[in-house]
Amino acid sequence: MTMGRFFLFLFCFFPNLIIGQVYDSSIYIDNRSPVNTGTNMTIAIMDMPIYFNSGDTIFSLFKTEEYSYSVAGMTIWKGERLAIALWGDDTMSNVKDGFSDSEPIYWAFKRDELYILLEPYYRQGENYFKVNGLAIIDSLTIFK
Repeated sequence: MTMGRFFLFLFCFFPNLIIGQVYDSSIYIDNRSPVNTGTNMTIAIMDMPIYFNSGDTIFSLFKTEEYSYSVAGMTIWKGERLAIALWGDDTMSNVKDGFSDSEPIYWAFKRDELYILLEPYYRQGENYFKVNGLAIIDSLTIFK
């Protein structure tokens, strides 16, 4: 294989290998939009990895069953710092529609109909929902 063909191979296939390795097909993410339940937590996201594209959607998720997640917050990355509202559960309804206090937060982004799990690195706060809480994430990276 010539050097030019080798670099062409890496350029075309290497990004797909990275994303293909981290995608877990055993999880299910409910495709519904988050519900404004009246309680929330605000999280600022300072930076995203270089493989994020402007227009990628970032999701905050809560676990509903062993391999099932629901959306409690979402935003579109536009290449700059942003804040995202994570909605708490409406305890007056019979359906779990948001985070319970102290519940772990799961993160993902969607590209080409695939959900890819992310790992947060916090500057301030922890990866647990807190009603009326504030947190700052330095960066989100692909979960390993």
